[in-house]
Amino acid sequence: MRNTPANPERIGRYRRGRVSEWLAAAALLARGHRILARRFRTPYGEIDIIAVRGRRLAFVEVKRRATR
Repeated sequence: MRNTPANPERIGRYRRGRVSEWLAAAALLARGHRILARRFRTPYGEIDIIAVRGRRLAFVEVKRRATR
């Protein structure tokens, strides 16, 4: 356990990433997909969203672009 407070910039990036993943999942749901898993961990990394629509399975990596 750490005694130092977490880096506020890192916390902000984490929150923005979670919001982006939520928005992506909402967009998929609106288009008729069913969300099977979120933040699915594998030995090779993490899959942000696993969704299905009909017979089509989608593995989604969410990327957020900074706008200025």
